[in-house]
Amino acid sequence: MSSTADSELTAAIPLWPEGAELKHYTGGCHCRQFRYRLTHPVFEEGQFEVVVCNCSFCTAHGKMNIYALENKFELLSNNVEELKLYQFHARVVEHYFCPTCGVQFLTKALGYVVVNARTVDGVDLMKLKIKHVDLRNT
Repeated sequence: MSSTADSELTAAIPLWPEGAELKHYTGGCHCRQFRYRLTHPVFEEGQFEVVVCNCSFCTAHGKMNIYALENKFELLSNNVEELKLYQFHARVVEHYFCPTCGVQFLTKALGYVVVNARTVDGVDLMKLKIKHVDLRNT
């Protein structure tokens, strides 16, 4: 990934408001073999933006991206080495899939994790505040 692409990607990441209320979220893949905990500003009632990117990968996987620093994410069951890893282009971004059900719920890049909001327990997707980002044309 070029430094231009890096800066375009990081520009897409919503900044956490100072003093934002943090909440522990849980989620995981469809078969529940992999479960996670994410600490993030409250977002499920539209308080914080979820990013919908139009790149080919996010579009193909219906991703609704929630960004956090890596230390705000914890895999609760199994470990990341048991997930299937997919990388393309410059191989900087790591996309992880459950080897059993195929759900892609975790991405790692540039010191961040990206969780698909569709994999967070109990979130009403209709109430999310969406930020559309054009990374297809960068």
